[in-house]
Amino acid sequence: MSCADINGIPPASRVRVGAHYPHDALAGVAVGGLTALLVMSALRRRAKALVLRLTAIRLRPLPAVAP
Repeated sequence: MSCADINGIPPASRVRVGAHYPHDALAGVAVGGLTALLVMSALRRRAKALVLRLTAIRLRPLPAVAP
């Protein structure tokens, strides 16, 4: 099962039971998908910058704690 299938099940079930009109469900899927793409894009840029910054730092061993 793909993400598109999983994201389509709740709206389809709500249309089937009469809780929403089909265009309401499609609009919700479209807005949710667009929001997910925008958030992933923003997080990917920040994560890439963080990885580049961390790879430039020389890692040092953590101090050992005496028991």
